[in-house]
Amino acid sequence: MSHTLNEKLSESFIMSERNLMVSQSSKDICRRKLSRDAADNIEDLYTNLVHTISDVLIRTDMEGRILFVNDHASQLSGYQRDEIEGRNMLAFISPDDRDRLIMNTFHMVEHSLGPQEYKIVIKDGNCVPFEVNGDVLRSSDGTPVGLVFVCRDVREREKVLEALYESKERYRLLFENAIEGIFQTTLNGQMLLVNSAMARMLGYHSSQDAINKINDIGYQIYANPEDRKELMNSLFLVGKITGKEVLLKRVDGDYLKVILNLRLVHGTNGNNAFIEGSCIDITEKWLAEEALRTNEEKYRKIFEGATGGIFQITPNGRFLSINPAFAKMFGYASPQEMINSATDIEHQHYVNPRDREEMVRLLRENNTLEGFEMEVYHRDRRRFWISFNVHTVCDDAGNIIYFEGTSADITKRKQAEEKFHKIYMMSPECIAITRLEDGLIREANKGFEDIIGWKREAVIGTRSSEPPMNFWVKPADRERMIADLNAGRDVMRREVEFRNSEGVVRAGIYSARSISINDEENIIFILQDVTDHKIMGEELQRTIDSLRKAFSTTINVMITALEMRDPYTAGHQKKSAAFARAIAREMGLSENEIEGIHIAGIIHDIGKISIPTEILSKPTRLTQLEYSLLQEHSRCGYEMLKDVASPWPLAQIVYQHHERMNGSGYPRHLKGDDILLEARILAVADVVEAMASHRPYRPALGIDKALEEIERNRGLLYDVAVVDACLRLFREKDYLLAEV
Repeated sequence: MSHTLNEKLSESFIMSERNLMVSQSSKDICRRKLSRDAADNIEDLYTNLVHTISDVLIRTDMEGRILFVNDHASQLSGYQRDEIEGRNMLAFISPDDRDRLIMNTFHMVEHSLGPQEYKIVIKDGNCVPFEVNGDVLRSSDGTPVGLVFVCRDVREREKVLEALYESKERYRLLFENAIEGIFQTTLNGQMLLVNSAMARMLGYHSSQDAINKINDIGYQIYANPEDRKELMNSLFLVGKITGKEVLLKRVDGDYLKVILNLRLVHGTNGNNAFIEGSCIDITEKWLAEEALRTNEEKYRKIFEGATGGIFQITPNGRFLSINPAFAKMFGYASPQEMINSATDIEHQHYVNPRDREEMVRLLRENNTLEGFEMEVYHRDRRRFWISFNVHTVCDDAGNIIYFEGTSADITKRKQAEEKFHKIYMMSPECIAITRLEDGLIREANKGFEDIIGWKREAVIGTRSSEPPMNFWVKPADRERMIADLNAGRDVMRREVEFRNSEGVVRAGIYSARSISINDEENIIFILQDVTDHKIMGEELQRTIDSLRKAFSTTINVMITALEMRDPYTAGHQKKSAAFARAIAREMGLSENEIEGIHIAGIIHDIGKISIPTEILSKPTRLTQLEYSLLQEHSRCGYEMLKDVASPWPLAQIVYQHHERMNGSGYPRHLKGDDILLEARILAVADVVEAMASHRPYRPALGIDKALEEIERNRGLLYDVAVVDACLRLFREKDYLLAEV
């Protein structure tokens, strides 16, 4: 470098120092009148400085022609200094950044240029990002004489920033996708940060949802707020907590068990800033352990408190465990006492030692055994019956480790069975057990021999529908019975014709039920011979029919007598009776009840025989006195019928047919259910027929008026069910009143 260039460079940098880069103290020094030797020293100092700094230093004239660059410019760009100096600075700026540099240079004349990033084209053609600071060099009078730029390579900084971004992104991804919950809270319990896993654990829709809604974790998250207080106390003492199991609660009220790790994080100046933590959900494990513990406790309680015996025993007869009920069953005060005393159980407890051998054999073959019954010894050598349900417990190789099972004392059942057997054999009724499939006789009692005539030994093993028995006169009767039993229906008191041992056809009543015996479906069949009763019943029915005929004759005599006095009344009774019968049938009454209502209807006004003819046939309305006399016909009818033997309450029906549901009727002002249903039915039939028919004192009002009357007073004067049945007959089934 020439001396002139050095002088210019020194002058330029001295001016730059005054205007931009040096401190106020340097400016003060420059303002002093230094000696020429001091100035030379400063020039040397700055010359060395500009070539040793790590930044690129560029000086241009006001047109941008590069006048000077330091050595570092050559190192970073790949150009030699003489390849740079003399060229316009824009030649080294990326085309994308040139316009912006020009605009910033114009601005720099008035103001210094703050940090700006430009891409500078180096010798290999690549664009390298540089951070550029610029300022104007001025003469002593303030005139701009050039520009100075300090350029810093920011590639390493960008790498650091990129690495930092990648690190932050990696942390964010780890934070958001972590399986365990991660969170930060203030010391007073407000949620600052929470990841997705933690939000899901607590039942919130998102991390932000949890942050927005949780402002006091002690009461909102901890199942027991006191747990957080204890954790905070520990944190302040040791600053860190690991592996703490805590019960938390979700926003929906459910609980979860977690392993909690907490750390107290300090802020600036030593102040406690926040708490950060993580938790692992162990709810399923906790619930499983709780369930196991609960089940074990339940099993222990069941085992200890069961009323039936429970035991575990090795194949060679050594008890592993027994419950108190099993020990008590055999007369021991405690399970341990029985275990200690069991030295030879085959002879100590089994009446027949072969029973145990058989039980072990069956268990080895089938692994399970249900309802195995045997007789055993009590501790006092008293015998009793016991039923076992047992299964084998094996190791992974299939070897039997022990037998496990339950037992029940069935002594009372056995005694009951013995009693039943005695009753069964002694019953006067025919009782037989037959196979459902084909009627094969399995068992029969003494009553079977007495009623059918066959000795039980002669028919057991034979079929009831085949010789020698040929029991069923009508094979269809058995087919019907089998169909009902297969459908799960018991057969109760069904009539049947059967043959006895002499081939005589007899009448019987039988019942049958399906029962399972040794996994085979059978029938328990009970038969009564009712031949004699049937004959007597037929004779009785003939007698009843004769009496009924005589009763009907009596009734007809009464009706004829009434017709002679009042033809209107006689016709009214017959039509009312027919209508009352129709109502009763519509209401679903039995045929016997229907017949009784019909007969009562025929004679319900029989008491009018005692009413003067001039009142019955009066063409004008009755006076109050005449109407009072007419009302007596119900009482008179009752008096006439009360001593007449009848299967129906005819006298009471006649007595009550003018009573009304609200008590406004006559003669006794009965209410509601105090009135016979038959009388309530007859009351409606009586009113409808009377209103629809002609009377001496008025013309017929018609059926519509009659129906309107009973519908209007439904539930008030007339029974609801009766009125509804009456209306259905006329409006839905086109019923017409009978003509006489």
